[in-house]
Amino acid sequence: MNARIQAWLDQEEARLASVIRRHGWAIEYIGGGFCSAPGCDGGDDEGPPFAYTVGLFGLGHPELLVFGVDPGTAHGLLNTLGDRIRNDDEVLIPGQLLTFSDWTHRVIPEEVPNPGEIVFTANRFYQRPDEVSVPVFQLSYDDFEGRFPWEEGYSAPEMQPRPGTFRACATYPRDLPRAARAWASRPSSRARRAVSSTSASGWSIASQVEALRKVSTESPPE
Repeated sequence: MNARIQAWLDQEEARLASVIRRHGWAIEYIGGGFCSAPGCDGGDDEGPPFAYTVGLFGLGHPELLVFGVDPGTAHGLLNTLGDRIRNDDEVLIPGQLLTFSDWTHRVIPEEVPNPGEIVFTANRFYQRPDEVSVPVFQLSYDDFEGRFPWEEGYSAPEMQPRPGTFRACATYPRDLPRAARAWASRPSSRARRAVSSTSASGWSIASQVEALRKVSTESPPE
């Protein structure tokens, strides 16, 4: 690894550790073709965006993963559930139905069988090889008609890959190691500033509207 990439990677690791130390966990949002690594052009923007926590494993809980929503909605969902886990000692269980007072969708956690192919940043933070990855729950949400991705007629199945069918990948410089890939595909500093304007425990109305457009091609019920 060249010195420039190593210096950049060390800086990003320090930032992540600081966020987790202050807040208990951090959130990695990947998608939109962003790339902040030296010499990286962002690769092809293929597949749905996704976000996951880094730090819940340190609280004795699987990390959380969500697909197909914008940064504000991802942060609202993951932070709300993170608060429940930390403050209320809630332990999420695969198959459990979760509801929210300020979001219309229902969520069911599902166990991810191949977390080492997705949560690169979490495994790097905890110094775990991909083959012995931290555990991860995927948060699957319903559409406007109340259908979940595994049910017939779900409006946008491409936005929520079924657990075990998705593998994170992108195009990076040849000398950028896999350990750095999750860092490379993180949003730009401008995008991170936009995300940080959303309250850690609050929900952005504009983000909700955009996310709902992504998971349903039909108008919401009146």
